[in-house]
Amino acid sequence: MRIPCNAQGTIVAELTNPKDPKGKPGEIDPDFPATWTPDVEGVVELTPDINGTSVHVKTLPPPDEDPFHAVTITYEADADMGDGTESIMGTVTLIVYNPDARDSALTVTLTPSDFVPIPEEPVEPVEPLAKAKNTPKVAYKGDKNDKD
Repeated sequence: MRIPCNAQGTIVAELTNPKDPKGKPGEIDPDFPATWTPDVEGVVELTPDINGTSVHVKTLPPPDEDPFHAVTITYEADADMGDGTESIMGTVTLIVYNPDARDSALTVTLTPSDFVPIPEEPVEPVEPLAKAKNTPKVAYKGDKNDKD
Protein backbone atom coordinates (compact mmCIF):
# COMPACT_ATOMS: atom_id res chain seq x y z
CA MET A 1 0.00 0.00 0.00
CA ARG A 2 1.46 3.37 -1.06
CA ILE A 3 1.16 6.19 1.47
CA PRO A 4 2.70 9.67 1.19
CA CYS A 5 5.10 10.84 3.87
CA ASN A 6 3.78 13.22 6.53
CA ALA A 7 0.43 11.41 6.58
CA GLN A 8 -1.42 9.57 9.32
CA GLY A 9 -3.97 6.80 9.60
CA THR A 10 -5.05 3.76 11.58
CA ILE A 11 -4.46 0.04 11.07
CA VAL A 12 -6.99 -2.29 12.72
CA ALA A 13 -6.40 -5.95 13.62
CA GLU A 14 -9.35 -8.27 13.03
CA LEU A 15 -9.56 -12.02 13.46
CA THR A 16 -10.69 -13.86 10.36
CA ASN A 17 -12.80 -17.00 10.75
CA PRO A 18 -11.82 -18.09 14.28
CA LYS A 19 -14.25 -20.08 16.41
CA ASP A 20 -13.76 -20.96 20.07
CA PRO A 21 -14.43 -24.53 21.31
CA LYS A 22 -18.11 -23.61 21.83
CA GLY A 23 -18.47 -22.41 18.21
CA LYS A 24 -18.60 -18.72 19.11
CA PRO A 25 -16.50 -16.19 17.21
CA GLY A 26 -13.09 -15.74 18.81
CA GLU A 27 -11.77 -12.39 19.91
CA ILE A 28 -8.39 -10.80 20.49
CA ASP A 29 -7.51 -11.37 24.14
CA PRO A 30 -7.35 -7.95 25.85
CA ASP A 31 -5.30 -9.42 28.72
CA PHE A 32 -2.42 -10.40 26.42
CA PRO A 33 -0.01 -7.57 25.54
CA ALA A 34 -0.32 -7.16 21.76
CA THR A 35 2.66 -5.76 19.87
CA TRP A 36 2.96 -3.66 16.70
CA THR A 37 6.53 -3.72 15.34
CA PRO A 38 8.02 -2.05 12.24
CA ASP A 39 10.86 -3.96 10.55
CA VAL A 40 12.65 -0.69 9.71
CA GLU A 41 13.10 2.21 12.11
CA GLY A 42 12.61 5.82 11.04
CA VAL A 43 9.87 5.27 8.44
CA VAL A 44 6.76 5.33 10.64
CA GLU A 45 5.78 6.22 14.20
CA LEU A 46 3.36 3.74 15.79
CA THR A 47 1.00 4.49 18.69
CA PRO A 48 -1.06 1.42 19.68
CA ASP A 49 -4.51 1.91 21.20
CA ILE A 50 -5.08 0.88 24.79
CA ASN A 51 -6.60 -2.52 23.97
CA GLY A 52 -3.99 -3.39 21.31
CA THR A 53 -6.41 -4.01 18.44
CA SER A 54 -5.42 -0.96 16.39
CA VAL A 55 -2.46 1.34 15.92
CA HIS A 56 -2.20 4.98 14.86
CA VAL A 57 0.44 5.34 12.14
CA LYS A 58 2.30 8.52 11.26
CA THR A 59 4.54 8.32 8.18
CA LEU A 60 7.89 10.10 8.27
CA PRO A 61 9.76 11.61 5.31
CA PRO A 62 12.13 9.18 3.61
CA PRO A 63 15.81 10.21 3.59
CA ASP A 64 16.69 12.75 0.89
CA GLU A 65 18.54 10.17 -1.20
CA ASP A 66 15.52 7.80 -1.23
CA PRO A 67 12.24 8.91 -2.85
CA PHE A 68 10.41 6.07 -1.06
CA HIS A 69 10.94 3.49 1.66
CA ALA A 70 9.12 0.23 2.46
CA VAL A 71 8.25 -0.84 5.98
CA THR A 72 6.49 -4.02 7.12
CA ILE A 73 4.50 -3.70 10.33
CA THR A 74 3.95 -6.95 12.24
CA TYR A 75 1.10 -7.46 14.71
CA GLU A 76 1.30 -10.22 17.33
CA ALA A 77 -1.32 -11.01 19.96
CA ASP A 78 -3.32 -13.80 21.60
CA ALA A 79 -6.69 -14.98 20.35
CA ASP A 80 -9.16 -15.58 23.19
CA MET A 81 -10.26 -19.06 22.16
CA GLY A 82 -10.66 -20.53 25.64
CA ASP A 83 -7.93 -21.80 27.92
CA GLY A 84 -4.29 -21.33 26.99
CA THR A 85 -2.54 -19.13 24.50
CA GLU A 86 -3.42 -19.08 20.81
CA SER A 87 -0.81 -16.88 19.14
CA ILE A 88 -1.90 -14.83 16.14
CA MET A 89 0.12 -12.69 13.76
CA GLY A 90 -0.52 -10.38 10.83
CA THR A 91 1.56 -8.07 8.67
CA VAL A 92 1.05 -5.11 6.39
CA THR A 93 3.66 -3.50 4.13
CA LEU A 94 3.55 0.24 3.50
CA ILE A 95 5.52 2.07 0.83
CA VAL A 96 6.07 5.54 2.21
CA TYR A 97 6.95 7.97 -0.56
CA ASN A 98 7.78 11.62 -0.96
CA PRO A 99 5.13 13.02 -3.34
CA ASP A 100 7.50 15.88 -4.27
CA ALA A 101 10.28 13.55 -5.43
CA ARG A 102 10.57 12.93 -9.17
CA ASP A 103 10.97 9.14 -8.75
CA SER A 104 8.19 8.67 -6.20
CA ALA A 105 5.85 7.11 -8.77
CA LEU A 106 8.31 4.37 -9.70
CA THR A 107 6.92 1.56 -7.60
CA VAL A 108 5.24 -1.68 -8.60
CA THR A 109 2.36 -3.63 -7.12
CA LEU A 110 2.98 -7.35 -6.68
CA THR A 111 -0.12 -9.54 -6.65
CA PRO A 112 0.28 -13.21 -5.76
CA SER A 113 -1.89 -15.82 -7.43
CA ASP A 114 -3.98 -18.26 -5.44
CA PHE A 115 -1.68 -20.81 -3.88
CA VAL A 116 -2.63 -24.47 -4.20
CA PRO A 117 -1.18 -27.62 -2.62
CA ILE A 118 1.72 -29.21 -4.45
CA PRO A 119 0.51 -32.59 -5.73
CA GLU A 120 2.29 -35.58 -4.36
CA GLU A 121 3.91 -37.42 -7.22
CA PRO A 122 5.28 -40.90 -6.76
CA VAL A 123 9.03 -40.87 -6.79
CA GLU A 124 10.39 -43.44 -9.20
CA PRO A 125 13.54 -45.12 -7.94
CA VAL A 126 16.53 -44.41 -10.12
CA GLU A 127 18.76 -47.34 -10.93
CA PRO A 128 22.45 -46.66 -10.54
CA LEU A 129 24.48 -46.60 -13.72
CA ALA A 130 26.23 -49.89 -14.27
CA LYS A 131 29.99 -49.69 -14.39
CA ALA A 132 31.17 -50.39 -17.86
CA LYS A 133 33.60 -53.29 -18.08
CA ASN A 134 36.75 -53.08 -20.12
CA THR A 135 36.46 -49.31 -20.60
CA PRO A 136 39.74 -48.17 -22.15
CA LYS A 137 41.62 -45.41 -20.41
CA VAL A 138 42.47 -42.50 -22.66
CA ALA A 139 45.41 -40.29 -21.90
CA TYR A 140 45.11 -36.58 -22.61
CA LYS A 141 47.38 -35.69 -25.47
CA GLY A 142 46.62 -32.01 -25.52
CA ASP A 143 44.68 -29.85 -27.87
CA LYS A 144 45.96 -29.07 -31.34
CA ASN A 145 45.89 -25.39 -30.29
CA ASP A 146 48.14 -26.06 -27.29
CA LYS A 147 51.62 -24.59 -27.79
CA ASP A 148 54.51 -26.12 -25.90
